[in-house]
Amino acid sequence: MKNLIPTIFLVITILGCSCDSTEPIDHRQLSIIVEDVSCVEAWLKLKTANISLPAYVNITANSNLIEQFTLTTSDTLIFVDSLLPSTQYSFRALSGEVISEKVNTVTMDTTSHDFSWQTFTFGGDVGSSYLKDVAIVNENNIWAVGEIYENGEKYNAVHWNGSEFELKKIANSDYQRRTVYAFGEDDIWFDGVINWNGVGYTVHMDNFPLEPNGDGWLINAMWGISNSDFYVVGNNGNIAHYDGNNWQKIES
Repeated sequence: MKNLIPTIFLVITILGCSCDSTEPIDHRQLSIIVEDVSCVEAWLKLKTANISLPAYVNITANSNLIEQFTLTTSDTLIFVDSLLPSTQYSFRALSGEVISEKVNTVTMDTTSHDFSWQTFTFGGDVGSSYLKDVAIVNENNIWAVGEIYENGEKYNAVHWNGSEFELKKIANSDYQRRTVYAFGEDDIWFDGVINWNGVGYTVHMDNFPLEPNGDGWLINAMWGISNSDFYVVGNNGNIAHYDGNNWQKIES
């Protein structure tokens, strides 16, 4: 009987060493932060750690899927719209088995101020009229661009002078215009390359790298801080920057 004791002890020792059920620690992390929120929009900051990129990510709001995209950087900002005002939302990010903690926010309420609205209609008997963009300098100086048919004529802009809207042909052309941006009362830009200085129009092609008839792109939006530092963006991922003298294409 004495000889069995060491044998039993050895078996117990072996079983104890071979039944370690500790799982490896998962160091993958996914976090989401509410950076800002308005009445119907939210800006969400997404951060990852130890997650192989690119990674497919889902964003949910109150358990409903609202965004799906492929994440290529470990730190990115996500814009969410079509929310409801004065509503509580719980956001969460998911990538495979990795799930972030929930973050809660409440959208802003709508204003209680009273507004008086006026409706102006452009476009008459010929074709289909539309407006694409608007720039407001002040209450007496507003520009809107697009394609407007009126009394058999084609225009590409309307200008509010404080008392009425005037139909315009930018740079004496009726070609449709898609964007307008105002740096000042006498510094209005159309489609990136046409400038109105309060007296006349000047075209600033200056080796513009993205010809509309070259690679088929269109100018869809403009943004900048001055007439010597602004950007235009378009379809097919096209971006161009103007420094006041020359254009440069930016790869995206």
